[in-house]
Amino acid sequence: MAIKNFGTFSRYFTQESVADIVSNLPKPTTPLMDLLFPANRRVQKASPFVSVADIQGVTGAVPLVRRDGRSVPIDPTKSTNMLVEVDPIKVSRFLSGKDVNDLISLGQAQTIKATVDENIGYLRDRVSETTEVLCRQALTGKIAYPYATEDGQGGVCEIELGKPQTLTAATLKTNSTLAEIQGLFEKALTEYQAKVGSAGKPVFMLGATVYNNLITALSALNGGFNAFAKWTDTGLVLLGRYEIMSMALTFVLPGSSTVSSVVADNQIKIIDLANPGKLFYAALDDLEANLAPLPFFAKTWEEKDPSGVKIVGESKPLPAIAMSRVAVITVTVK
Repeated sequence: MAIKNFGTFSRYFTQESVADIVSNLPKPTTPLMDLLFPANRRVQKASPFVSVADIQGVTGAVPLVRRDGRSVPIDPTKSTNMLVEVDPIKVSRFLSGKDVNDLISLGQAQTIKATVDENIGYLRDRVSETTEVLCRQALTGKIAYPYATEDGQGGVCEIELGKPQTLTAATLKTNSTLAEIQGLFEKALTEYQAKVGSAGKPVFMLGATVYNNLITALSALNGGFNAFAKWTDTGLVLLGRYEIMSMALTFVLPGSSTVSSVVADNQIKIIDLANPGKLFYAALDDLEANLAPLPFFAKTWEEKDPSGVKIVGESKPLPAIAMSRVAVITVTVK
């Protein structure tokens, strides 16, 4: 329902005003999404579905989709015509009639605008944070997230994107020699390239303990850390050849208190940043959004009971990481 004319207040809730607010918001903090999916790896689909063929083309595997523990049948021989429905991230805030009345009574345009900006910014950040969690989950090979149905029941949808390559286990001690360190990374890189083919930009993502052991070992060598490695914006380059970053990122799923690591403390994951996959955005089920596949869309309407204004933000992201080009090494740390 359209917002009635609330004097000074109403002009901040037109769709044009909301769109202006969204375009002027500061960039959200989404480190893994930005790393894996820069602008040229984000694909907006003119459909509420993403075809299995599109996902398979990116990940190298037919996705396994489950809803509430039940498998959704996907026939690999007919994947061109099979579709995966992308469930929306949808969040909202509510301004009660009293909140609106108080703001109008103050009569200060800046205060009203700041309140609207704050609420839309809050929703955009929640959508961005959830998309970041999905990207962190996706690097494990499986996405699991809640969805809502029109009857309010909802459930959990799981999409298995594939399994990473398993490379030979290794050992990294706090007193490892330079030869041992170089041997670990060279063997891993050689094995990785043999399994995935050519890699334009292979990057080693180190779990917390592995990373700490590496820094400790390098710092203890004759000449110190700077003789063998150089710091970069994302981590370090070892011996001018191996691009390394600490991957201590974690995520917590809605309704859970379990903290999961993107890369386990005793693991190394290798991924080719030249071909990490794609972040799909499906079309929104909203006529006011022109059914467009927007990374974020916000709108408002008047509620009758309780009386007030509801602000809703939504998006339909699906991160499809090329798991066939991700490799895992289990490291014995001493």
